[in-house]
Amino acid sequence: KGVIKTEEKTNKSLDKQIRRDENRKDDEDLEKVIKELQAMEAAEVAVCDEAVPPPTPRCNGSLCAHPLKDELLYFGGEFFDGKKITFYNELLRYNTKRNEWRRVSSRQRPPPRSSHQAVAVPSGGGQLFVFGGEFSSSNQTQFHHYRDFWCLDLASWAWEPLSIKGGPSARSGHRMVHVKEKLLLFGGFFDNLRDLKHYNDVHVFDLSLYKWSKIKAEPGAAVPPARSGCNLVADAASGQVFLFGGYCKKKVTMQQFDAHKDKAQVDELSETGVEFRDVWQLDVSSGRWVALKRSGMVPSSRSGCSMVLHRRRLVVFGGVHDEDTADGDGLTSEFYNDLHAYSLEQGRWHTLQLAARKAAAPPQVAAA
Repeated sequence: KGVIKTEEKTNKSLDKQIRRDENRKDDEDLEKVIKELQAMEAAEVAVCDEAVPPPTPRCNGSLCAHPLKDELLYFGGEFFDGKKITFYNELLRYNTKRNEWRRVSSRQRPPPRSSHQAVAVPSGGGQLFVFGGEFSSSNQTQFHHYRDFWCLDLASWAWEPLSIKGGPSARSGHRMVHVKEKLLLFGGFFDNLRDLKHYNDVHVFDLSLYKWSKIKAEPGAAVPPARSGCNLVADAASGQVFLFGGYCKKKVTMQQFDAHKDKAQVDELSETGVEFRDVWQLDVSSGRWVALKRSGMVPSSRSGCSMVLHRRRLVVFGGVHDEDTADGDGLTSEFYNDLHAYSLEQGRWHTLQLAARKAAAPPQVAAA
């Protein structure tokens, strides 16, 4: 029996080593693909700004309002056709007055990605900052998470990679906002098919010092659970940041399987998704989180929704609710198009109903 057990342990160790070597090779192959894409783009013209049709279908890109013009800036994203996934690194700008799309191509720009974050600021004549995101092989068997940091000059359309120490780790699904001449980044996740981590850390980039720092909560202080796909908005006047919703995966112990299944199988079976419907407030100057009270018609748990701050209300639209399938290998998803508002003064949720558009008044006919 001892010999058999020793052989089994040896075989398991060899299997693990083989899997580690294969995963390492996959990582190297994906990094090679990214470098080849960057080399191809280096041969392009310096800047090309051209009118184009509306963008093709895609998701998980970033959409920002230009800080100085009546334009929207869209970068990156992905499209899955049911068989393979395509990632983009196009910079598209939409003029809201002329109803016109334009594509700006530069010689040096971030590699293709999705689930990154981009924030536009007025300083320096207008700048767009991009951090992190993800990329994968077309069949999604290999994954890569970025931790690069880029700045786009909105006057010259020139991209610049920023090599600044002390920034966040590689991740995607995080959130980033502009508050009081700082960029604040929260949460996200890292998954390379070997390790899965969700984060609840807070990093701050000072736009005047060009320096990263980390906000650390006091020991025992309340902080939001780790998550990705949440929503984060900033109140520039007060220096407060507000957080709602999100998603993470947690491992649930299932002892009944431990004696019969390989550890990897147990981990897979015991991994379950968790969604949130909580609201948190962060005071940037003190680094203190506060969980805000929930009353009224609280939205269901969700992630991937959109949220804006309007007249001291958090206005939330849409999102998705995911549940693991019985076999643990997939998800069933329910998408929303509902509209909710959270009053920061009252700590209360309300459901918003869109009013029907009023019919135009009939033209007045002058008396004969």
